[in-house]
Amino acid sequence: MEQEKRRLKVVKFVLLLSLLAFIGCSAGEEEIYLLPKGYVGVVYIIFEQKTGKQPKYADGARVYEIPADGVLKTQFGFNDGWLDIPKFYYIDGQKRIPIFYQIENKDIKVDTLQVCCIQTGNSYKGSNEAVQYERFFIGTKQQIDSVYEIEQSKDISSYEK
Repeated sequence: MEQEKRRLKVVKFVLLLSLLAFIGCSAGEEEIYLLPKGYVGVVYIIFEQKTGKQPKYADGARVYEIPADGVLKTQFGFNDGWLDIPKFYYIDGQKRIPIFYQIENKDIKVDTLQVCCIQTGNSYKGSNEAVQYERFFIGTKQQIDSVYEIEQSKDISSYEK
């Protein structure tokens, strides 16, 4: 009987912790990425840039319009919280062409163009102030693999605030 009461207390405690953890996690904003038609390589989004592009929304989702060089400086702050898989499109005039997103590098298909490996973080290299960024890759497996390792050591903090 005493053991059953202790077990019940433990279950209640675990449920309470789970509920508190769930309540503490907020939902982030949905995201749409618009890329120049045919773009292949790495994409950087540098957040909280005073001179960056102003925030833009469509259908309740953040819209990131990626320039031809693949580096978007935006006034958006970092998108905290739980997120759905974002939507990626090539822009061809007024038409949006969907691009498939692959979560892990090991699952990238050899002969298919896809987006892979979203990484987020803060860079402090060469700066006292954190620069928040997001990085992802677009291309075939060979194209992504050819730039992946090089980009891991890039100094993101060189982008001004």
